[in-house]
Order: sequence, then structure tokens, then C-alpha cells
Amino acid sequence: MSKLDNNIVNNIKLLGLDMIKEAGSGDSYTTFNSASIFYSLYMNHLNYNRNNENFINRDKLIVTSSFLPSLYSTLHLFGLNVSLDNLKEYKKFDSNIKGFEINTDSDNVIGIASGIALGEKHLEELVKKEVPKSNLISFHTFVVCKYSEIIKGSNLEALNYISDYELNKLHLIIIKDIEDKEDKLIDFLESLDIDAIETDNSIGEINKALEDALDNKMANAIIVSFKKDKDNLVFKENTPLSDESLNKLREKYKLELPFTVYSNLYNEIKEEVDKRLNKKLLKWEENKNTLISNLKIKEIIEFLETRKVSININVDNIKINDNYDEELI
Repeated sequence: MSKLDNNIVNNIKLLGLDMIKEAGSGDSYTTFNSASIFYSLYMNHLNYNRNNENFINRDKLIVTSSFLPSLYSTLHLFGLNVSLDNLKEYKKFDSNIKGFEINTDSDNVIGIASGIALGEKHLEELVKKEVPKSNLISFHTFVVCKYSEIIKGSNLEALNYISDYELNKLHLIIIKDIEDKEDKLIDFLESLDIDAIETDNSIGEINKALEDALDNKMANAIIVSFKKDKDNLVFKENTPLSDESLNKLREKYKLELPFTVYSNLYNEIKEEVDKRLNKKLLKWEENKNTLISNLKIKEIIEFLETRKVSININVDNIKINDNYDEELI
């Protein structure tokens, strides 16, 4: 793991913990241990456009509320429209970013992700009817959630649809927060034809697992166990880390003040992300401009680029127009 890798992961950890400290509550344990997952996704795997948040072929990431501090800290460092002031407002009444209590429904996260992945599959098929080898629509959907969250509510029902509809571009990243000595989770997922592997939360292992997931032609899940904390930090449920523990981390990571970012880190991240994504995005744009001469594909692109889609995480509030299919077909 390079110095840059370390600096980014450590900065995600501390920014997330600072958010929880400022808010007065939150899942410090999950925030501390999930930083490597979000780093790996945004640095090495997710397809997105830093200059266009509405890029129609961007990969989709859905998380449950425990992971919001890690997610928002990562979005900030990667230049994706979350400011330091936004991080400081976390969970406040007039905040511009969502907190634990606002429109989150972990019981339905798999259902929401399945719907997005099914939409991708449908759109991809529409495009390929016109141009069989096109990858104009080919985005992946990722879910980060806890084991305890997928074994209840409508998530259990939604898991059945993943393999039934062959949603092989849907990837579950499940944190093993419940003792599962007999590996019942893996057996259960594989009984549904969802290919499952286990790994820990080290950067190298997470990267390898994500590479395998993206190459997999089956619906798949990554089961992540958090490695034992070498710093012997004391985590209490829904509680910020103590000042003593935070100061210990600040000293270790050489980030002595709250909401501090390493010097030049923004530029280093931008350089690495641009190196990975710019050529891919340019090639996609050229492909789009070539295909847009096809009137049917032009209609699909215009539909996706101009339609404002707002999804509230509460599934009961998601509404789809009766003529949705008619607008696309």
C-alpha cells in the first residue's frame, strides 16, 4: 500500500469520525473500518465523471445510514460536490446532506438497488436492439450494507430477484457485523445463485475482491469482515470516539485539527482519478456522438440526460409514471 493510499484512507477515517463527533452521535466503528472500501471504490473501480454528476453511464452506489460519514468524507476528498462545511453540518436540521434519521430505510436497500440494476438491464437491451455491440449503457450498481440489514424486511424478498432477473451488474458488499461461525450467509446467498466470496477490509483484499466481482458473470456478493483494530480503540454503539482516542489517531496520522485534509491531497487524488477515467470517458463520449445519429438511441440519450429523476430512499415514496415504458420504447 502506497503512502497516497494510506493518506487517503486515514483522511477518510478522521473526517468521518470528526463528522460523528460534531453531530454527537453515529457509528464510529463502521466509519473507521469501512474507509478502505470507499477509497477502493472511488479510486480504482467506480465509473463516474467528476465534471458531470448526471453522466448517464455512471456507476451507482447505494449505502445504508451507518456508512454515510465514510461516503461523504470520500465524496469530499474526491471532489464530488460535498464541501467541508457540508461535513460539519452532518445530521443538523438544515443540513444539505442526509443524516441517519432522514429518509433512510435499510430494510429496502436491496430492493432499491435491484430496481436500478433492472433499469440498467432494460436500457442496455433497448440500445443493443439498435446497435448489438454497443456499451453506451453498461453501468454497474453497488450496495454497501450490513449483514444484519439484509436478513430482515423486504431485503430478503428482493434478494430472490437478483438471480431470477440475472442482475450480474449488481454487486453487494456486505459487512459481516453478526457472528456467523457456520457461514450461513454464504450458503444462503449461493442457494439463490448469488456468487459470494469472503475477504477482510484491507485495501489489497478489497481491491482484489472488487476486481473479481466486476469480472463475474453471475450476480455476486462480497462478504467483508473487519480486521482487528491494532490501535485498541474503544468503540461504543452510536457514540463518537472519546477525545483521548481521537487525539491518539490525530497524532498517529499527523492531522492534528478536526476537519483537516493532508496538504496537496486533493490534487493527488484528482491526478490519479483523471489518469484512470479520462480516456475511458472520452472514448464513451465519442461512441455516444457516433451513435446519436440513430434516432432511437438519440431518444434514449435525450430521455436520460433531460429527465430529472429524484428517488427518495423510502420505497413507499418512489413513484414511476404509468407511461414509463412507453417513453422508452
